[in-house]
Amino acid sequence: MSKPTVLFISYDGLSDPLGQSQIIPYLAGLADEFDISILSCEKPERLSKERPHLQSKLAEAGIEWRYTNYHKKPPIFSTFFDLQRLKSLAKIWNRHKMFNIIHCRSILGYMIGTTLRSPNNRLIFDFRGYWAEERVDGGLWDKTSIVYYQLYHFFRKAQHKAYRNADAIVSLTKAAKKDIVADFDVSEEKIAVVPCSADQNHFVAKSDLLRSTMELRLELHIEPSELVIGYVGSLGTRYMLNEMLDCFKVILKKEPHAVFLILTVSPLVELKRLLNEKEIESKVIVTSSSYKDVPKYMSLMDIALYFIKPGNSGKAVSPTKQAEFLSMGIPVITNAGIGDSKELIEKDQLGLVIDEFSEVHYAKVADAICKLSEFSVKEIVKIAEKKLSLDSGIKTYRALYKSI
Repeated sequence: MSKPTVLFISYDGLSDPLGQSQIIPYLAGLADEFDISILSCEKPERLSKERPHLQSKLAEAGIEWRYTNYHKKPPIFSTFFDLQRLKSLAKIWNRHKMFNIIHCRSILGYMIGTTLRSPNNRLIFDFRGYWAEERVDGGLWDKTSIVYYQLYHFFRKAQHKAYRNADAIVSLTKAAKKDIVADFDVSEEKIAVVPCSADQNHFVAKSDLLRSTMELRLELHIEPSELVIGYVGSLGTRYMLNEMLDCFKVILKKEPHAVFLILTVSPLVELKRLLNEKEIESKVIVTSSSYKDVPKYMSLMDIALYFIKPGNSGKAVSPTKQAEFLSMGIPVITNAGIGDSKELIEKDQLGLVIDEFSEVHYAKVADAICKLSEFSVKEIVKIAEKKLSLDSGIKTYRALYKSI
């Protein structure tokens, strides 16, 4: 008996860090029971570095992959050009394979997938958050501009229509699911919740990596006595770099032996400016890593620190870094207004959540640092395994695929 065929459509590239952590592992886990194909949009500079590794991984799982190149310029027009190219590739591919399930990642993926709609397939809208709101909250779209104002409302309407027309919906958070059910008359049964998870075969307990990272600690000039606060991921847009550095500066008053290890592939111009302005350059270590080696760097971190703009998009956000830190047994410091984070972290005592960005609240963080650094790695990993593991996400997707 042949396997049901699935086309997964993503505007995000498989060569992006998110593609390697939040797309490939899930689909590889489903490929034993489903014939998976992936269509994506790839950034050429990243693809050139990652393609051999990706092709090997996908071939091993029996997944077929096609892609088109991502274009950044001119703004707006380049996005619509990429979408048209993806749409053409999807239609050609669908004529040959007649996919049973069209799994669309984000509203951009859905706009392609809906053109393949037929009585013979089912459409999943894996909406990944409030896309238009995220671009406004991240400062990418200024609604005072008539062009961005119209784009914002165009994509909001498209997303609202997708809630009603998709055969199934995947939400990253329970908070967003609750809103969709209330605001769009969508049944609860139609929506599955799959938070961003971590592959715990990759993001292993940090205690298991300590020996192998001794050389890395020396290379980064981190003394054994130093407390390492850590951040991993992109800088800017929705990630509140200025506030994170302000918080760290307050922590330094209480814990002068602390250092802030930032692992990022983002441009560093703004970071360098802020470090100079706040006069903390000597206490901040900035480096980058391939996805494969990220856990080694994270194993040096005693506590994670990340702030995300709450805004209108906050309820639908499930930070990937949160699942990765917790899967390694690293307690977290973050802010309220982000998906289900506050409920998860406070209920299971996985870290600290602040309610506002102020020196008063940063001082509360500093006062709690010693306690946080003593949290049990084993206990945090155990909770992450239960609630944020790749296996639990695959299980939910498998049940969803079968149900439709």
